[in-house]
Amino acid sequence: AVASTAASSARARDGEVALFGVSVGGSLGLLAAENPALADRVSVVGAIAPYASLSEVILLATTGYHHENGRLARYAAKPFMSLVIARSLVSALPPGIDRAVLLDRLHGVDDDAARPLEVLRRPIAVPLRRETRAALALLRNRDPNRFPRLFARLSLRQRLGIARLSPLRLASRLRAPVELLSAPHDKYFPPDESRLLAQRVPRARLTITTTLGHAVPRLSWDDLAGLARLNGALVRALHAAS
Repeated sequence: AVASTAASSARARDGEVALFGVSVGGSLGLLAAENPALADRVSVVGAIAPYASLSEVILLATTGYHHENGRLARYAAKPFMSLVIARSLVSALPPGIDRAVLLDRLHGVDDDAARPLEVLRRPIAVPLRRETRAALALLRNRDPNRFPRLFARLSLRQRLGIARLSPLRLASRLRAPVELLSAPHDKYFPPDESRLLAQRVPRARLTITTTLGHAVPRLSWDDLAGLARLNGALVRALHAAS
């Protein structure tokens, strides 16, 4: 709705809007550009360290593994991502006392906690509905091989929501040029997420640069090549936007 309103502004050249986002914001920009009602009005999408598949992010957040070249591989992501995923999954449950108890626990966890999901392993004194039990089992799981079975037990509503929030699902619909940027080892979303998008998006260009850690560039005279790659991607995005 925001993008449509901006594109309809008298200040928008040719009724178009450029979308640029960082981290989850990059994924939301891609999702917006995939929307048929907006697709023809987007001049370019720029995304720094986006995720491609939300289910893959949940796998990483709960087990410490992700898929690399079709195989499970360990990946060291910051623990805060696990806390965000847990809060999001529990927030998506229907209102109820069990949801309220779990959210209260999760909001009591410090954002810098080293093992934020351990709080979910303590006994819960209220009855749990089936949907809550399924989400809790997924969040407690550490075995990547059990993940598909546990994920399938989530409610249809949750699974559909996760699919709708995954830009990889409809990436082939993207008509605008897309500039993707990632660090060689992003602290939240593996660069393979950006690589998958680059393979699926018709007009995508991927830049991997050591200047990025995640969202904030680390400018250094010792890494002029990485800075040049970052600058080139941003200049191309601005050129497409103008």
